[in-house]
Amino acid sequence: MAGSDDSRGRLLVAGAIHIDESFRVPRLPAAGETVIATALARSLGGKAANQAIAARRAGAAVTLLGAVGDDADGTQATDELAARDVSTTLIQRLPGARTDRAVIFVDPAGENAIVVHPVAAEALDQAAVARALSVAPRAGVVLVQGEVPPDNNLEVVAHAVETGARLVVNLAPFFPPSGPFAQADPMILNEVEAAELAGAAISGPADVVTHASLLLRHCQSAVVTLGGEGAVVVAAGKATHVPAVRVAEIVDTTGAGDTFAGTLAARLALGDDLITAASQGVLAASRTVGHFGPIAPDPITEAAVPEGVVPTRSGVK
Repeated sequence: MAGSDDSRGRLLVAGAIHIDESFRVPRLPAAGETVIATALARSLGGKAANQAIAARRAGAAVTLLGAVGDDADGTQATDELAARDVSTTLIQRLPGARTDRAVIFVDPAGENAIVVHPVAAEALDQAAVARALSVAPRAGVVLVQGEVPPDNNLEVVAHAVETGARLVVNLAPFFPPSGPFAQADPMILNEVEAAELAGAAISGPADVVTHASLLLRHCQSAVVTLGGEGAVVVAAGKATHVPAVRVAEIVDTTGAGDTFAGTLAARLALGDDLITAASQGVLAASRTVGHFGPIAPDPITEAAVPEGVVPTRSGVK
């Protein structure tokens, strides 16, 4: 169980908030190549925003700490988060700054290439983060990622440790974790990030099991997402494979990893054990990949992962 009675079910997510422009393309462009898009979607995005929405859908009470610009995009982002019942009280509106933007290219197989231009996230300083945390509601779980300046993340991580919250770190984009990041329980990584952290090749569940001890040098527990092979939970001296959920059609994998992380953190806040929480994350992510854009339009329902499902590509990366 995460946190005390007054923090049970409460999650603090800290990180980046974007406005995404997603283009469906016949293939990801090569260097110097121009391709013609077949569809365009403009939506809320950013790892923290995506994770916060997924966590709220999974049943947690979610507060999001981040920054947007004092512009129309910032208004769109905060309005949409509030409409999805995510608390925006700790989101800073920065005068003169532009809200972060991401451009995403998605091919027919659902694979993507993403370019992010952070402005508001980079402009938010450590002192402003500290002030926001001083009035943050007590949370049983705190979730951070790598899309914001390291000093800001350190401030949030220190807050989690000081308040006794369970710390969940999504090591994406990858950064070398040190100091209080070792309290991560779990650290969530995809295969590439896990290989970087372990300093060893990781491709599939067997490699995660082989190199589990290398991962645990940096955290209390780890969850490695493996796309079509689901995820592996490394905790308490053992590794447990959570198989993928069968997906009828993969449309876009952009938000699958964020949905996984947000759902897992929410379920931990609500009292699930780590393996159950990871199973719920796999299920939620499998729903996301069937839709264009990083956030599935329909709510994720609480349902157990079916037993005996043949592992197939789920898009959880």
